[in-house]
Parts: sequence; structure tokens; C-alpha cells
Amino acid sequence: MHLQAVRSPCVELILKRFFWWFSESGFGTTSTTDNIFNNHTLDVNVRWLAVLYFKNGIDRYWRRVAPHALSEEEKTSLRAGLITNFNEPINQIATQIAVLIAKVARLDCPRQWPELIPILLESVKGHDGLLQHRALLTFYHVTKTLASKRLAQDRRLFQDVSPH
Repeated sequence: MHLQAVRSPCVELILKRFFWWFSESGFGTTSTTDNIFNNHTLDVNVRWLAVLYFKNGIDRYWRRVAPHALSEEEKTSLRAGLITNFNEPINQIATQIAVLIAKVARLDCPRQWPELIPILLESVKGHDGLLQHRALLTFYHVTKTLASKRLAQDRRLFQDVSPH
């Protein structure tokens, strides 16, 4: 199944709703966005747009000082939901989810999200091929993102969580 260029009226309605969420009310209902891209029964285009909006909203709404910033409870809930979705069948969506997780990891790992690396490593050791592939993809993006941090304190933290 591939992303389609044709937009149905349902997709158009959801696009308008996303635009309103992100322009008028800040990040919108993040749990709803999370539920949309994790719902495999919805149209692929809708799910892909939801993960893109979520990923692009991380820089704008994840930090504490941002206008319309997410609460710590919401962030905790979203982090927990993100690391349970390694069974995405669509490659484009799986890649965007991996990049999304890496963006959150850059801000929160390992202080607020210490379980991310151990869960990724455990998923890589699994026997399900799709789950293993998606976990490796996510691990690649997370490692690449964390390794790009420049501050000495961040580099020390990265060394602490990386296996020796």
C-alpha cells in the first residue's frame, strides 16, 4: 500500500481540522493525533499527515517555555504510546514515526525518557521481522540524533546510555 495523491472529501475535512488545530489552538489534541496515525484502519494519507503534523509540532510545542506547550502528563502519555508502535506496515509512515521518536529523544532522552534505549534494544532482539526492522530503523534515527548533540553535558549523557 502506498501513499495516494488523490484526496477524498474525508481527507480534506481532516486536513482542515489539522490546520485549525495547529494554527488556532497550538499543538491541538495530541492524543487524538497519536490515535490517528496509530489506527491502521484509517486512510493511509490521513495517518501520514497526522504523523507529519505531530513530528513538525515537536519543535514548536514540546519545550516547557513554548506557547501552548504540552503538559508533562501529556508528554509522558505520548512517549509511552510512541514506543509501542513498532508494527507499522507502511514504510513512509514508519520512517516518519522513527524521526518523530528521534526528535522527542533529542529533547527528553535519557533524563525524562530513560526507558527508550532499553526498549529499542529489546525490540531489536525480538523474533518478529517487521517489529525488529522498525525498531532498528528507530534506533538508527535516535542514535544519529543523540550523537549530533554538541554540548559536553549532552555528549556525556549519550556516552552513559550507549553500550560500551
